[in-house]
Parts: sequence; structure tokens; C-alpha cells
Amino acid sequence: MAPIRAWGRVRADRVGEQLRARSESSPKINRSVQLYERDRDTFASMFGSTIALRLFLFLVPAMLIVVGVIATVAGTDGLGRLVDASGATGSIAAQLSDAAGSEDSAGGWLPAWGSSSHHGPAAA
Repeated sequence: MAPIRAWGRVRADRVGEQLRARSESSPKINRSVQLYERDRDTFASMFGSTIALRLFLFLVPAMLIVVGVIATVAGTDGLGRLVDASGATGSIAAQLSDAAGSEDSAGGWLPAWGSSSHHGPAAA
């Protein structure tokens, strides 16, 4: 494992030297290297990942609440018509269409489940 790491470090150092040499002649490469170094120094990828995770954790329960409210107010037929009229495609549209066509009404428990899951696990 150590020889592979050493080879990787040597290769990374060579590529870094080549980029620095080319950055002097090309403003685009120079700007790219500056942005990379700035992001690396400020841990920007970690902050970006944190923001993306928090958005995901907020939007999933929010979507469940919206779908549950629509199913409660408009019924499953209204939910099915909304999915068809929206032009949505893909796996989410298929899942919503399946939920709208099911015999069980999900409208009663989706808003409650979505709002409670947003607050995290319950304290023991």
C-alpha cells in the first residue's frame, strides 16, 4: 500500500508543478488554480457539503408535507391529476402516481410524519 501512496504523491506533485508552470501563461488556468487553492484553504467543499445535506434534510420532509396536504385537500384523484398536469417524469412521478392510485389514503399521516421527522429523533 505504501508504494502506491508514494507513487500517487509523486504523480500529484508533478501535476501540481505542471499546473503552476502553465498558469503563468494562461489566465484561465491561473484563475482555476487560484480558486482551487482558495477553496482548499477555506474548507469550501466541507461547507458546500454541509449546506447540501441540510437542504436535503429539509426538503424531504417538506415535500412529504406538501404531498400529504394536497392528498388531504384534493384527494388521491386530485394528486394524480396534479402529477399528470405537471409534466413530471421519472421515478418520483411514478411513485406519486402509484400513491395517488392506491386504495389507502396517505393524506392523514403524511403531514404528521413529515413534520415530526423534520425535528430529528425523539429524546429517550
